[in-house]
Amino acid sequence: MFEIYVDYHAVELGSNADTTQWQWAWNATVNPWNYTTVQNELGSCGRNYTDGEGSFASPSYPGHYPSQQDCYYYITVSAGNQIVFDLKEFDTEVCCDFVEVFDGDSKSVTTSMGKYFGSNVEAEIKSTGRSLFVHFHSDHSKNHRGFFATYRLWLEGKESSIIVTVAAAIGAASAVLLVVIAIIVYCCVTKKPAPDQHHE
Repeated sequence: MFEIYVDYHAVELGSNADTTQWQWAWNATVNPWNYTTVQNELGSCGRNYTDGEGSFASPSYPGHYPSQQDCYYYITVSAGNQIVFDLKEFDTEVCCDFVEVFDGDSKSVTTSMGKYFGSNVEAEIKSTGRSLFVHFHSDHSKNHRGFFATYRLWLEGKESSIIVTVAAAIGAASAVLLVVIAIIVYCCVTKKPAPDQHHE
């Protein structure tokens, strides 16, 4: 999937005393969000993330981000898992610069889980599936520090099932141990010593 931004403008070719000649020109910028050829480090403008946990930030973080940025961070984890996305630090221009988080692998109004802007914003977002899509945008004016975010697998359900399984195993082992102890005690208590035999 690609987003194409078109800058359509007039270019002056030349002028004289009587008239000025203009020609319409356009520049197109293609911004793919599903790519892997960008810098693989904090502060890069976009990246694919496939590890079970990680972190990323706006360009130039902790310095001020550049103007006119559209950065796309795509997180996908192994099937059957969900993602917890945490905005840890946040500072953008209130009116025009933002981070928007989308559930799944598509960017639409129906999949938006929140648009964040301003200062001291903290948020924890949990996906419904195995992927999240994060869009950072800055306009041409004021630049701030931007954001720092982390993500990890959501393990609450798995942890609960593991605890139940372990507890059941411990319970079963304890029950078996108690039965064995009871048998040993019973045998020791009920065992009668053999009568002494004296030969005269």
